[in-house]
Amino acid sequence: GHSVADILYLTPQGAPQVFRPPLSALDGDEVLPDKKGYGFDGCSPLALIKMATVENGCIVFPGGASYKLLVLPHIQTMTPALMKKIELLIKDGANVVGNPPLKSPSLEDYPQCDQTVRAGAEKIWGSLNIPQKEVKKKFGSGYIYWGGGYSSADSEGLYPDYEITVSILRELGVSEDFISSGSIRYTHRRTADEDIYFISNRTDSLVVDTCLFRVGQVKAQLWDPLTAEIRPLPQSFHKNGFIAIPIKLESYRSYFIVFPRQNKTGNGVGKSANFPEIKALKEIKGPWSVSFDAKWGGLEKVIFDKLTDWSQRK
Repeated sequence: GHSVADILYLTPQGAPQVFRPPLSALDGDEVLPDKKGYGFDGCSPLALIKMATVENGCIVFPGGASYKLLVLPHIQTMTPALMKKIELLIKDGANVVGNPPLKSPSLEDYPQCDQTVRAGAEKIWGSLNIPQKEVKKKFGSGYIYWGGGYSSADSEGLYPDYEITVSILRELGVSEDFISSGSIRYTHRRTADEDIYFISNRTDSLVVDTCLFRVGQVKAQLWDPLTAEIRPLPQSFHKNGFIAIPIKLESYRSYFIVFPRQNKTGNGVGKSANFPEIKALKEIKGPWSVSFDAKWGGLEKVIFDKLTDWSQRK
């Protein structure tokens, strides 16, 4: 399948350039940074020029990836080829946030290249002077967002703050892809037949939460990566445009939550729990006689007062 994301960050032109998302778009810590509720990817200018098109207001790629919003870096340069591609994408219906470029970073066809870039920027943005307030300007079938907070950079100085960016998505009617109380990390992929979320408890404590998934079908399955067990999650229901599922994750535990597309019906909460409690039926007390294969260098037989990790015995 392919990654599901709403935001596409364009990396600056020139080398070396490695995609670094804005810190405001990340959750978790430096060791395990996680995406927040709206997924995102980075894209090189060359990939955008060669492969990106627009379908139903989304920037799409041949592999199936689709994005609601393109975010330009806060760089004042852009080659004429990239300028032309940005113009074509917006004209075809894409939504783009960023500032107009002022010149080309290349000396190819200098100084005509700079004049071409400035002329293209004035055509799309209408001006090269950044407005003090946010502006949503229609161009062709799409929109360019700039000025005010849209044109301000976060602490790293390359992209707008995450909250400013996602405010555009909310205006477009795009809800978050995944919502939890904050202790669960996620990623989302999609195939032709199903939506697949991978969720993981990032803490060393038990997490009991009701997670919200941005999918249309209410019936879900739990796939256990440790045991290969696949079982239904009977407790799932519609809530404010999301599918809400009660989840229980032991410390650092992870699951796949799979939504097969053929299951498009459902009537709310099932009778059984998603994670039924395990009840003790009978206590079997020691002592225990434990046998080992003496050929492997262990004791042939030993008495345990209670069952414990034998590697910890002294």
